[in-house]
This record gives sequence, C-alpha cells and structure tokens, in this order.
Amino acid sequence: GSRLQRYLRGTIYWSPATGAHELYGSIRARYLTLTPRQRTRLGLPTTGEFAIPGGRANNFQGGRISWKPTGVRVVILR
Repeated sequence: GSRLQRYLRGTIYWSPATGAHELYGSIRARYLTLTPRQRTRLGLPTTGEFAIPGGRANNFQGGRISWKPTGVRVVILR
C-alpha cells in the first residue's frame, strides 16, 4: 500500500512503513530512469533530500541515490 503524488517539480512518495518523502531534481530524474527491478530493490525513499559533503542525497529502503556536481550515484544494498 504505497502512494505517490506527482508535482511539476517533484514527487512525494508515501507508505505506512516509510512515511512521506519527496524526490526532486537530479535524484528524482535518476530514480525514474531505473528499471522496474532496480526500483523494487531500491524501494521507497526513507528520507527527504539532505546535504552530504559536496552534494545532496536521499536514502531509500534498500540504498541511496546521491548527487554531486560530478554526477549521480545509485547504491542498491539489497
């Protein structure tokens, strides 16, 4: 039972297990290019976007997507 709401500049994902968290910008764009299998493994966001050294990131149920000026990195843990 997850839900999503698309907006002009982002998407909010919600589930009882994760709560509501937004994806936008380059992190959202990269998430949307993942295959359905990759998205299933990564799961839903568990945090909003937050600062990391030199960039931004979102944590997911099964990994992380991070953005830095040099590119976007996807790490799937499960």
